[in-house]
Amino acid sequence: EWEDEKQLAAAMEEVASKTNEEVFHVNGKLMIEACDPSGVSIFMENKEQGSRLDEIGLCPKSIEDMPKGKYNLVFKHEDRDTLTQEVEIKAMETTKIAMIKMPPIDMKSFQDAGSMEGQGKYQEAIASYQEFYKRYPRHRMSAYAMYREGFITQIYLKNYEKGRKILEDVIKRRPDYEILTEAYTGIAFGYQAAGNVDKSKEIFKMI
Repeated sequence: EWEDEKQLAAAMEEVASKTNEEVFHVNGKLMIEACDPSGVSIFMENKEQGSRLDEIGLCPKSIEDMPKGKYNLVFKHEDRDTLTQEVEIKAMETTKIAMIKMPPIDMKSFQDAGSMEGQGKYQEAIASYQEFYKRYPRHRMSAYAMYREGFITQIYLKNYEKGRKILEDVIKRRPDYEILTEAYTGIAFGYQAAGNVDKSKEIFKMI
C-alpha cells in the first residue's frame, strides 16, 4: 500500500521511466528536422512487413518509439513532386534527417499535351493531360489540364455531353477565377457548337 499520493506518483514515474527505457532497447527513434518548402506531408510504409502507406503527419516530425527495420518515407506537397526516401531504424539509435528538399514538379506530360493538341493529336493530348492531373491532383495547373481535356472533347471531338461533364468537374474543384471562367466559357462554346444557342448566351451573360 502507498502511504501518500507522492509515493504513488514517484512509483508511477519510475515504472514509466523503466518502460520507456525497455522500449528504447527494442525500438529506435526517427527525427525529420526540416523540409523545404514547409507544409510537407509525410507517409510511411514498413518495407519488411509490406505494410500499407500510412500518413504520419507534417514535417518536421519526431517518432520516439519506432520498431527497428527498413522503411520507405514518402514526402508529398501540392506544389512539388513526390519524394521517396528509405531509412533504417536501429534499436537504441536515433536516425536523423536534417533536411528534405522537395523536387520541382515534372511538367513534361503537361507540355507534351499542349504540343500534341496543337498538332491535332487530340486523343494523345487527352491522355497526357489526364496523366498530369492524376499525378498532381492538387496542383493549380491540374484544373487547367482537366479544362483542356473537356474543351478538346467538346469542340474538337464533338462529344458535347462528355466534355461538358468534364468541365463541370473542373468547376467543382473551385479553381482560381481565371480557370473557372475558362471552364464556363468552354461549356458555353460547347452548347453553341451543339446548336443550343440560347443556353450558350445564358452562360456568356452569367460570365
